[in-house]
Amino acid sequence: MNKKEREFKEKVKSYIKKREAEERFPSLQGLLLELDLSEAEIIELAESKEIKRELNMLKLCREDWLLNKLLCEGKNASGIGHILKLEEEGVIIKEPKSRGKVLHIITHGLGEGAEL
Repeated sequence: MNKKEREFKEKVKSYIKKREAEERFPSLQGLLLELDLSEAEIIELAESKEIKRELNMLKLCREDWLLNKLLCEGKNASGIGHILKLEEEGVIIKEPKSRGKVLHIITHGLGEGAEL
């Protein structure tokens, strides 16, 4: 494990602990905001086996959080059960997958009437 991977692992653990203390859902989107990363950046980072493992651990934490809410609190059981099912199927909260190279065209500042 290289330094970048170790640092990422520690940041993920710290994020999970913070969310647990706040009793908040440990979402991938929240992690990206916390680490000031874009989706494109996390896709690139996820090419590392170790970082992909940490993202999987975050997914397991989300599933654990949902199961505990469902089983222990009983509030919003049908909604939480539905979200849990979607999470397991990867329908709404997907881990990033490499989409290959992406071209971003920035048009800000081109002025009115600019053509691409």
